[in-house]
Amino acid sequence: MPYSLAQFEQHDAALAANGSRQMFFAVDAQDRIHSAAYLIWDQQAAYYHLSGDDPALRESGAGILLIWEAIRYASEVLGLACFDFEGSMLPAVERIRVQFGAVQTPYSFVWKYNSRAFELLEKFKP
Repeated sequence: MPYSLAQFEQHDAALAANGSRQMFFAVDAQDRIHSAAYLIWDQQAAYYHLSGDDPALRESGAGILLIWEAIRYASEVLGLACFDFEGSMLPAVERIRVQFGAVQTPYSFVWKYNSRAFELLEKFKP
């Protein structure tokens, strides 16, 4: 995790106090957690904020089921029309999200000009 457990607990407490988070767990008959998902929302959208699978149980497909349940919850319970997967840099994750109808939305573009002439021409482009 890129943050401490204490930071996550503070984050979770604030979301819980605001009534803007829901956790989903896929549990089998032996009480093993196959997958977990953490959904948060605001007035405009639901955000698939965190998720994780037990690597030994990943083949069960529980993670996919939780995505579906989170989308259903956002639509049917919360009445939100926008579901944001919050992106991923992992190609395997992106392929799964696209299967749910996700559309990549870049937030920024980065480029470098190696030619001063090309840079000037780009500035005058309509």
